[in-house]
Amino acid sequence: MKILKVKIKKRRTAGECHFEYPSNWNSQKIHVLAYEDNPNNLGEVEEDCLCVTDEETAEKLLESRRCKEINKGQANAFGRKWRPQAVYIRDYAQVASLVSKLLKGGKLSPKERRALDLNDPEEGINRKKEFDIERFL
Repeated sequence: MKILKVKIKKRRTAGECHFEYPSNWNSQKIHVLAYEDNPNNLGEVEEDCLCVTDEETAEKLLESRRCKEINKGQANAFGRKWRPQAVYIRDYAQVASLVSKLLKGGKLSPKERRALDLNDPEEGINRKKEFDIERFL
């Protein structure tokens, strides 16, 4: 597998965005992992996308000046910028109860504080895994 950063031409209005890929783009063989996305850039713009593909497809794409091969470190930096690590709630009822308790001036027990700790994978609020190119290779 090859890791590529590809310039995508976009025509963006306030309500929609159209993409123009390089002429030798094969959507059946290319897995797009992250798009650069600046929604305030209206009109004709070029923005990058991060993708992986097989060796043969990559060689064809690399014939275009809009494509370049990048390393894993560069891919992770791009992916982490444009696909940031999300926070999610595992147990809404528990979190709502704890927030209510705090708003009423109550104190949380150590177990209750862990439920609000993003780094505790077993409790109420957690982080999704950070973008890692290795998962796609």
